[in-house]
Amino acid sequence: MDLEQENQTTVDVISGIMNQFNTDMTTLEQAAVKISRNTNRLILASVTVLIICSVIILYLVMNLTNNMNAMIESINILYVRIEHISKNMQRITPTTQNMEQNLQGMQTIANTMRHINGDLTGMNSSVTGMTKNVQSMENNIASINNGVWEIGGRLNSITGAVTHINYNSNQMARPTDMLNPLGWMIPP
Repeated sequence: MDLEQENQTTVDVISGIMNQFNTDMTTLEQAAVKISRNTNRLILASVTVLIICSVIILYLVMNLTNNMNAMIESINILYVRIEHISKNMQRITPTTQNMEQNLQGMQTIANTMRHINGDLTGMNSSVTGMTKNVQSMENNIASINNGVWEIGGRLNSITGAVTHINYNSNQMARPTDMLNPLGWMIPP
């Protein structure tokens, strides 16, 4: 009877250990599944935010490019008009000088016209400088455009990395699959 009690005690101890092991493995599996779900949600939210930000940046750059093109067209029109005014002023100046000889009172008008002609020449030079600055801004916009395309390429790389992380998360969530041949040990 002593041997039978020892065997029963041994079986009870082994059964208790196996029940505890089964409980621990179930808890471990639930934690791994929860971690996997949370990781997948975090990755999905991050990728969504990155995609939305990229679309917004692309839209803003395109809008800025359109506005810059409209501004460049306006500056070119202004440049042509100022140049036309300058040519007209150059034609008016000799006429005013002829009138000066005929009318002594016209001396003041001739001097004023000379000053206006000089001012318009200065304005013409300023508009030329503005045109150069606008061309430099166009080059900067082209550089920004290249940066946006580079961001798009990096987002593609991130998508690949996210897919790899998702695969690894699924692998981490399956640690109890090794016990599958022992069907009686797998929790219900």
